[in-house]
Amino acid sequence: MDDSRQIAEHAATALQAAAGSRPKVRAVVGFDGFVDSMIRVVDRRRGPAPDEFDPVATIGAFAQRIGRAAGRSGNIELVVQEDRPGGNAPNHAQGLAALGARVTLIGAVGSGQGSTLHPTFSPLSSKLETILPIATPGQTLALEFDDGKVMFNIAQQVQAVTWDAILRTVGADRLTAMLADADLLSLNNWTICAGAQEIWDRLSDDVLPSLGRRLHVQIDLSDPAKRDDADIREMLGTLRRMNASASVCLGLNLAESARIALVAGADDGLERLGERAGSIRAAIGVDAVAIHDHRGAAIAGTNDRAEIMGPFTRSPLISTGAGDRFNAGLALARALGLDLHDALACGVGVGGWFVRHGHAPTLAELAGFLRAWPHPEPESG
Repeated sequence: MDDSRQIAEHAATALQAAAGSRPKVRAVVGFDGFVDSMIRVVDRRRGPAPDEFDPVATIGAFAQRIGRAAGRSGNIELVVQEDRPGGNAPNHAQGLAALGARVTLIGAVGSGQGSTLHPTFSPLSSKLETILPIATPGQTLALEFDDGKVMFNIAQQVQAVTWDAILRTVGADRLTAMLADADLLSLNNWTICAGAQEIWDRLSDDVLPSLGRRLHVQIDLSDPAKRDDADIREMLGTLRRMNASASVCLGLNLAESARIALVAGADDGLERLGERAGSIRAAIGVDAVAIHDHRGAAIAGTNDRAEIMGPFTRSPLISTGAGDRFNAGLALARALGLDLHDALACGVGVGGWFVRHGHAPTLAELAGFLRAWPHPEPESG
């Protein structure tokens, strides 16, 4: 039995014990929102019906297809398989709710003037405790491949996500009361939402210190590759200040970790995820940094570090939103008081379940999935 399997089995037991011995985790999640169009790219058509095609399998093959059009132009057929409620905050909120958390979502999930719920997000209304629209959603064209995804964001609408919009719709007193009653605050999509920096500053400097206790805060930047170094350094400074009054965990994918390590002055040449997470955590001064990719994950805290491999699948049913579900499992486990090893396994387990089933697991499903580790791939015929 390898270490990853031992960690997963222990996490299943710890998760169920913690969830059964305390009230449900209360979470406040914000602040973006997108309508996600799940898309496959046509490689070859086998017939005229919408599903009679072979998809482009990999991102590399898609890049070659585009490259061949240089100087010639070209036509690429996209097949929309489904429109889903999306954005980091709604995805994360759905993952938490599936695990049994009581979730309040504040975000760009409105219609019309943004004050009523957009119909695409109506399935969430029965799963979340409260949904507070503050703007209309952006749109994501999510091109899915066997080895990852390429996401095209149309983000004009989410620029209306600002601190003033939160104050107008929610109100300062109500927001403070929500957080005073919460165990977890999840902050998402700093990269695309231009107003996120001021929101995070105000939370860090004004709201969180007033609570008198340290919430768990889960951070998802959403690929900061296009933001300049000065912006990233300002954001990291905010996280450092936030960590003075809250327990901040920064969740990163592999590409994000390389960029943050470079800007923060951490060692970006470290190959082991645990070592890289530890270097970033020390450089930016937060309680924890987690890094995940499609083959495993690692987390580093102030006094401990954990790594786990798996459960990789060569044929994901869906990959868009997997990182948000990873963060949901990790954040819920931390809010329940699980240690880094168990929390990391819960994050990886939620992500692994999601890519296989297309939805986040319940707590019982997650525990069963962890106990069945390592979920080997079937042998090819």
